Amino acid sequence: MRKYSFFEELLISGSIKNHCRSIDIGPHLRTIPISSGSSTTATARVACSYWDLPDYMKATFHGDNGKVFERSVALYEGSYIELGKYQGFDHFIRQKLSSNRRAKIRAAKRNLEHIFPIDYAYYYGVELSDSTYSGLMKALKEMITKRFEEKRMKHTALEDWDNFIKWGRILIAEKRAVMFVIYSDGQPIHIAFNYVWEKLVFAFVRGFDVNYSRFHLGFIDMLIQIEWSFNNQFQIHDFLRGNLDYKIMFADSTYLYRAHFIIPSVKRNPLALLPWIGCSLKFDVYYNLKRKFGILYYGIPFLPKRREKKVSVYQLDVPSQEESIQLAKNHVPKVNLETEPHKYLKRAAYHFLYNTKTPIKELEVYGIPGQQDIYFFKGNGQVKKVQFTNSKKS
Repeated sequence: MRKYSFFEELLISGSIKNHCRSIDIGPHLRTIPISSGSSTTATARVACSYWDLPDYMKATFHGDNGKVFERSVALYEGSYIELGKYQGFDHFIRQKLSSNRRAKIRAAKRNLEHIFPIDYAYYYGVELSDSTYSGLMKALKEMITKRFEEKRMKHTALEDWDNFIKWGRILIAEKRAVMFVIYSDGQPIHIAFNYVWEKLVFAFVRGFDVNYSRFHLGFIDMLIQIEWSFNNQFQIHDFLRGNLDYKIMFADSTYLYRAHFIIPSVKRNPLALLPWIGCSLKFDVYYNLKRKFGILYYGIPFLPKRREKKVSVYQLDVPSQEESIQLAKNHVPKVNLETEPHKYLKRAAYHFLYNTKTPIKELEVYGIPGQQDIYFFKGNGQVKKVQFTNSKKS
């Protein structure tokens, strides 16, 4: 059985015409005809499986004449915004967010722009230079890697990163992808990469500099992306896999990804049923039982539970009287935030900037010689001491 990623054929390689005659985007959008490809008859004669097919897309595959064996298995959930339901971006925001939440997001954006020299850019239908593209992709990978290493998790986008960056610049130039970037002083601090097909946008991957974790970059970027989708008359903004809280906040509908199995002749090739049976046992039986047992286990109060404690790596506090005197007498030397090697110093400094609304150019950082884990921040008439715990220099 030949195994295909439906999204890779549709969005990346552009080979969906070798597999489908049409795709119906429902319930309120049109049927999109697909021009026939060179492999039309080849894929019609062999057993195939197509993975990650969202169930709001109804694909009519080549060779699907009602006589073939077809089955699908639900894999996991996704969610999307049906942009066509709204009169525009402002209408959408008013429907999705309370006035208080809208005010908080606007305030977060103003705060970010007050503290840092922020610029916003998107790349769509443009030829990016080698240096610009490679620099952005390198930064995006570093952002994702650092964040997920701290969370002790793996990110699926990193599994096929080389193939991703191979196609990315081509797709951007052909308006089959768009990249959004938030810059601080010319350096990317948030990057999002979305695929584009017909009137649909697929939010594939995003990453941010964890030093800016207090500044709500995810919400700021999310609204920039959605507004862009409205302005360019797209009909669906798909968040793809996973139903995290921030996605559900904006989504109109959830859906299931499916693995779709097509076998032209079971009698001639009964072994082709094995991949479908294996997939069904895994997702329909095993994962369902695992989920139910998990709910049962965690519902029994006396059974031991594994809960990872969140450990703070630094603490912002008021300097002692003696430390304040030493700072006032200039007995504590300044240090350069950009060159000081402590792994979490910049994150703590940006936390101070966020709390005090101090512009980055007005920040002063002091360090006690021989003390690797104690620093002082001054800005906007305030002084704070930062003491690091359970952390190392980078």
